[in-house]
Amino acid sequence: TQPMTGSLEFHINPRFSVGARYTQYSNQLSKEGQAQFDMARAAQAAGQTDYTVPEIDSPKSSMLGTLSYYPIYGKLNFFDLTVVQFDIYVLAGYGQMDLKSGSSQTWTAGGGVGFWWNKYLSSRLEIRQQGYQDKVQTGVRDVGMTIGTLGIGLLL
Repeated sequence: TQPMTGSLEFHINPRFSVGARYTQYSNQLSKEGQAQFDMARAAQAAGQTDYTVPEIDSPKSSMLGTLSYYPIYGKLNFFDLTVVQFDIYVLAGYGQMDLKSGSSQTWTAGGGVGFWWNKYLSSRLEIRQQGYQDKVQTGVRDVGMTIGTLGIGLLL
């Protein structure tokens, strides 16, 4: 699964921001994954009962509302080239995950560091956990993802 995410952040004050994130997922099996599916389907077609087709409920998209808190911010001398402002933040979010089987509620929590390079350009390095439930033939499963991102931002 390969995600492509866009986000908007509105900074209420230097300590808090609210945001929205939309992610579109592209799903493709690896060669080994596809080989496992093909082998299981061939075994089932031949009447063998010891093979089962793996269950996958692929994500299609997600939409999250977020709240971020910035307890630490300051300035950094960037190799004597420029002075860069930075902030360290934690975030929490809640929203909807659209899956192959339907939709599910999703949540996220994490943190990161943001760099404000000039009055028009910023970047973020972030790590967070995101959870949701998918639906397969055997029932509902809890799914957790650890997501690391590097983002480039344009400031309005």
